[in-house]
Amino acid sequence: NMIFRDNSSSGNGGAVYANDSYSSFTNCVFSGNDAIEGGALYLGDGDVSLSHCTLLNNTADDNSGIKNASSGNLKVFNSIYWGNDDISGNVDVSYSNVMGGYSGTGNFNGRPGFTDAENDDLTLLNWSPMISRGSTANFVSSDIIGTVRAADAAPDLGAYENTLNSPDTYSPVTWHVTTAGVDAVVYSNIVSASMPFNTLQWTMDHMLEGDSVIVDPGDHSGSADNWGKSVHLRGNTSAPDEVSILGELEFTDGSNSVNMLEVSNASGDGFNISGGLINIANVLVDNSSGKAVALSNAANADLANITIYGNEYGLYDNSSGTITVVNSIIWGNTTA
Repeated sequence: NMIFRDNSSSGNGGAVYANDSYSSFTNCVFSGNDAIEGGALYLGDGDVSLSHCTLLNNTADDNSGIKNASSGNLKVFNSIYWGNDDISGNVDVSYSNVMGGYSGTGNFNGRPGFTDAENDDLTLLNWSPMISRGSTANFVSSDIIGTVRAADAAPDLGAYENTLNSPDTYSPVTWHVTTAGVDAVVYSNIVSASMPFNTLQWTMDHMLEGDSVIVDPGDHSGSADNWGKSVHLRGNTSAPDEVSILGELEFTDGSNSVNMLEVSNASGDGFNISGGLINIANVLVDNSSGKAVALSNAANADLANITIYGNEYGLYDNSSGTITVVNSIIWGNTTA
């Protein structure tokens, strides 16, 4: 039950340097720490675990927020890792919220909903998706300030436990992306057309269930993954080819929609849909070196008024779901 804040090291491990260490950190906050390597924590050897920890704004010269530079074990569990530099090395992460996503059981990618992170209040708002998202394994009975965790409910992620056993209803918000935007870290609900993001994946990371994003005209480089959340993308235009996504759009679950934009991926697929339901309308998919629209697993899709042209493959359906296509053109692809 400790707070490590604003520590700086001219070596490795801004807050914690662990070498031949067998230790655990529970109900801890790591905030604003900096080092050459491992802004919050650097593991040189041993076994270290972080459980119910909240980590934000930890940075390092080698872009590692936490780092395992050894053959030892570094585990992160029931924690929040948001707005930090990367997780580096072999790190076992589970039941945690990691900005940008991280492979592991029970992991999530979406803004945490802190009460006032800018002023160091890292308690959870009542709508926070961190509430009851944790695992009951290795149960910790209270949080960093002594708030009791209910024994009959899944715990919250992070160091602070909300008194609710399930989150309040979340009200979706609309995000904006422009070529002149800035990818700043947002912890709760600061969204405005006058404060747009620059990249679509950064926006997807921040989005929660039911959120929308409006993409302004221009070429927008980079792929984006919805991480299983229901999201809605729309080009801010009356002509799809004025808003170009130069990469792959991946949808793994959720109920999604994409409208009024162009998708063109010179190094892969246009749409990759492996689960959930998606409605794609008034969209141009062209000049992709892979599949224009690839569907797999139990994906369901409704395609209306789309043009699929000049791709290596057109519509590639390997799913067990239902696909409908109306008022569309599939033409000039190497393989239909």
